[in-house]
Amino acid sequence: MLLTFAPPFEGSFATFNSTVMNISKNEVDALNLLVKIDITPEDYQTKVSDVLANYRTRANIPSFRPGQLHLCLIKQQYGKAVLI
Repeated sequence: MLLTFAPPFEGSFATFNSTVMNISKNEVDALNLLVKIDITPEDYQTKVSDVLANYRTRANIPSFRPGQLHLCLIKQQYGKAVLI
């Protein structure tokens, strides 16, 4: 996983797996900083699809042969857990 920040960080950009994300910072006080990172579904969708495809091959669901489960059922059961 590649995550790089371009100096001076303020109003700059970061690359994550060859995509560009907008990063902004807001200084709350002298000791606290609020960092906001804007990502789009394109930034993480390929990784989520790969993980769900891996789950599909390993899932052991009753009445289905291993590796033959429909991807929509895998998304329904494990989709939110993969995103988190």
